[in-house]
Amino acid sequence: MGNKIYYLAFLILLISCNKTDELGYKITKSAIYFVKGNPPRPVEIIDADVLSFKILDTTKMYAKDKNSVYFLGDIIKDADPNSFELLEKPYYTKDKNYVYLSSTKFCSYPETFSFIGNYYCKNKKYVYRPIGRGDKVTEDINNFKLIKEEGLYDYAIDSKFAYVNGMRIEKVNINAYKPIKQGFSKDDKQIFYLDKKMPISDYPSFEIVQLPYSKDNYRAYFRDFIIEKSDPKTFKILNLDASCSCDTTHAYFKNEIIKKADMESIKKGLPVIGCNENEVFFGQFD
Repeated sequence: MGNKIYYLAFLILLISCNKTDELGYKITKSAIYFVKGNPPRPVEIIDADVLSFKILDTTKMYAKDKNSVYFLGDIIKDADPNSFELLEKPYYTKDKNYVYLSSTKFCSYPETFSFIGNYYCKNKKYVYRPIGRGDKVTEDINNFKLIKEEGLYDYAIDSKFAYVNGMRIEKVNINAYKPIKQGFSKDDKQIFYLDKKMPISDYPSFEIVQLPYSKDNYRAYFRDFIIEKSDPKTFKILNLDASCSCDTTHAYFKNEIIKKADMESIKKGLPVIGCNENEVFFGQFD
């Protein structure tokens, strides 16, 4: 489902790059067309009813006639045109039977459907997070609570579990659960990165260096992996985008020691433009 949303966003961006008055639905006396592509090309919507045809939104994605509902020129299967309506968030619509995401049936019980924050929604059966690793998050709808939204990350709980971006943290003290930042969270004894428990050595001294790096008084971490033999006192990031880091003794690619790292060049402060499991690459940034 998440991939579909990203595709639709790309499609709308592509449409927006063209002249908007050339795209979308075109109504003539005898036929209905949906104009798409680059260059724009009209495609007739077969069996569309000209007299009752109506465009529903300013982006020209949705339309309906007395028989059908359309999304980007295609019929939304089983959608009821008499009760069909747009919801307040893009791509979400509903009729008397279903909630739809773009042209796909998303869930039943539309009369109980509502949004929770920027990414979650619910009906009387489930809480959902359509953008992420899965759709259904929990059945515990009465106890579900969104704690915090921060950039690309959100944190929530129900009566048993915690959630980061809809991913479930299984073994957690809900009563002590708190977000930290950048996908990290904690309870009274554990640190989590997304839905994974961090293998930390010292809870009180844990700190985030820069996503996805962290450390405590004993070692450094890449995401939820230990960087073996790392020295937290001298640990630093060499190139965040390339996942290169070091301390005074070793250089690391992600959580692995780089076998042939030129530590002398690193100590001299030469710019690191990349690395892999075997070596560090130096050069000038553009």
